[in-house]
Amino acid sequence: MRRSEEYVANTLVLLDYYPLSSGADWSIEVLIVSMSLFLCFVQFNVQVSEALTSKVIFSKKQVSSSGRFSFVSSSKGGDYVFCFQNLHSSSVHRMSMTLKHGVDATDYDQLMKTNHLTTVETEFTRMIDQASTLRKDIEYYKDRERESRNTSENTCERALYFCMLGIVVTLVSGFVSFWETRKEFKRHKYME
Repeated sequence: MRRSEEYVANTLVLLDYYPLSSGADWSIEVLIVSMSLFLCFVQFNVQVSEALTSKVIFSKKQVSSSGRFSFVSSSKGGDYVFCFQNLHSSSVHRMSMTLKHGVDATDYDQLMKTNHLTTVETEFTRMIDQASTLRKDIEYYKDRERESRNTSENTCERALYFCMLGIVVTLVSGFVSFWETRKEFKRHKYME
């Protein structure tokens, strides 16, 4: 199973994953037994890599079919590919993935306990983090838009030069063709 997501630079990404059993009519007990059997027998390889460079950010072999892992996006940001590979079974298993990044991936309850913060201080910290994340997102998308615009302008400029070259080649070939045809007409005395 593959999935691709885009993240801003230096963003904490948290991924929770677990299997989905088929059969909506099952009772909760059967579903729990099925899930526990599924967890015993199915293992996966998990790999996260950058889409453009194929650089592996996170890789773990033979993880259980449910779990959690996190990584921090590169200093440039960009697209990331999440790949789950089933090791022992040729059957298809459906997975559920919950991706959280930035402020959503931070556990503020744990932060409150660790730093002995009050609820108001914790909420204030969360708001500051959200504002900082929003500022980073805006800067990232501005830079990405600027790069896209520069690429587009460079492509248009090259296309313009290519069109101008095409016009010059067409004019020169037309002139040469006219000149050669005129010479042939004069040689055969069709034209004086």
